[in-house]
Amino acid sequence: MGAQIGWLIPDKVVIIRVYGHLQGSEYAAVLKAARKMQDESPETILHAIVDGTDLDHMPPLNILTRGSRSPKLKWIFTVGLGNQILRFGAKVATNTMKLKLKMVDEIDEALAILKRIDHDVKLDEIVDEITWVEDYLMAS
Repeated sequence: MGAQIGWLIPDKVVIIRVYGHLQGSEYAAVLKAARKMQDESPETILHAIVDGTDLDHMPPLNILTRGSRSPKLKWIFTVGLGNQILRFGAKVATNTMKLKLKMVDEIDEALAILKRIDHDVKLDEIVDEITWVEDYLMAS
């Protein structure tokens, strides 16, 4: 159904919102946009938060593990993946891409952990309103 991507903390933490029945083409487009944003960031260490609270379906594993990641990307936090199949898919994809993964229930929990593991993350730099760089809204 859709995906959105933007900076939660400019040039430091990307936020990706996925929801509904996520198609492989949407997933591929969001990965490409994330890679471009990360490559253009002047920071050397970046993180991503993927909010899947409203996600009903992910693309097949062979789609999830495609694509390349920025060497700057260190941690990915998934938020709200209650479904065990969705959690498994996230684990396989991040393992394949050699990323550190932490699954949490809330975005605030991800930010608190990020603050502890990366002292360059400044919570006071969180944007008041996310400007979605890319918005992949597909008709159902």
